[in-house]
Amino acid sequence: VHDSQEAEQPISSMPGVSRYSVDRLAQEVKEAYELGIPAVAIFPNISKTKKNNSGTEATNPNNLVCQAISVIKETCPN
Repeated sequence: VHDSQEAEQPISSMPGVSRYSVDRLAQEVKEAYELGIPAVAIFPNISKTKKNNSGTEATNPNNLVCQAISVIKETCPN
């Protein structure tokens, strides 16, 4: 998952694998759920501007991972 405006960012070193924006994540999770995939792993690509030596973004209640989890729970509550 990423926090840019692009809906999908293909990962060049991993053909067929992409990062998705939070708003696009719902569509991808729903498709996985309908295919019988019971879980997804969130690999966030945090903007460099949000990174620091203290790791304060990790404790931000509205960080990228928290946003992604909210979307996933709304899309597939089970």
